[in-house]
Amino acid sequence: MTLIAIAVSSVLPNPLSAEPCPQFTSIYRDGDGQGFELVWEPDESRTVTPQTALKILHEDAVLYEFSITQASGYGSVFVVPTVAEVEAGAARQNLLTLHFFNDTLSSAQPMSLTRDVNAVQYLFIAGLGSYDYYERRASPFLGETMWVFDRCQP
Repeated sequence: MTLIAIAVSSVLPNPLSAEPCPQFTSIYRDGDGQGFELVWEPDESRTVTPQTALKILHEDAVLYEFSITQASGYGSVFVVPTVAEVEAGAARQNLLTLHFFNDTLSSAQPMSLTRDVNAVQYLFIAGLGSYDYYERRASPFLGETMWVFDRCQP
């Protein structure tokens, strides 16, 4: 019984605090409980839409670094390997779509991803599992995991 409680609690979200956390300073953990983290790292510029990097870590080692881009119009949000990732041998330059969800798993996709957007409870990056499999080919695999809000960076 205790083992089940531990397994279930490892994928339950940390509730978003009453104090909002800007999306650009948030940290997520993989919902599969394999020890992966998704860390948002904005630049220090004062632009409305920061040039943001998303890093995926496992045991404090950076596995991937992505840039974020957003389409005009509807405003879909994408992650793409950084130039450094491509130069280091990343063969795929696919745009991976980033999806935002609230605590009831309803879409919380921002029309414009700006500095004033607060962190959402869940993120999903479509195609990340396949990208990880073909780029890294090492265990544990990311799979198509749901990212769960964990904390705000200090």
